Amino acid sequence: MSKKKKTSDKSSNLIPGISKTEKNKRAKYLSKRISSLYEDLSDWIYDYKDYSIKKNNVNVEGVKLPAIDIISGKKKVVTLNPAGLYSFGVNCQVDIKSEKEINILFDIAKASDPPDWQLISSEAGKKPKKLTKMVFRNLVRKQQE
Repeated sequence: MSKKKKTSDKSSNLIPGISKTEKNKRAKYLSKRISSLYEDLSDWIYDYKDYSIKKNNVNVEGVKLPAIDIISGKKKVVTLNPAGLYSFGVNCQVDIKSEKEINILFDIAKASDPPDWQLISSEAGKKPKKLTKMVFRNLVRKQQE
């Protein structure tokens, strides 16, 4: 008969080698960068057709991070969710999910620099594009076609 090793709830959400303090510090840092992104996106679609934004929080690796749904009328067009606390080779990753496809936003800036969001399309062969008002509006519009 073997005994199962018990794990405490406190440590089950921690990334191995990352302290809870460091994890919370990273979550606060990402929340600030991601919230700034969402403010820009809100400005870009403000008064654009009949779009609205619903803000919420999602659980990512045991901490709450901001997420948004972009809605047209009563239909959810896209959802933006942070992909994790840490992403290899980039500062931050936010997934853009719709019924049609999944695109990815990467913040490629250094940690101490302002965010530099790049859109990675799910379409094969597409090169990353700097996220701009026009790029974002086209992405949202494409999800409804």
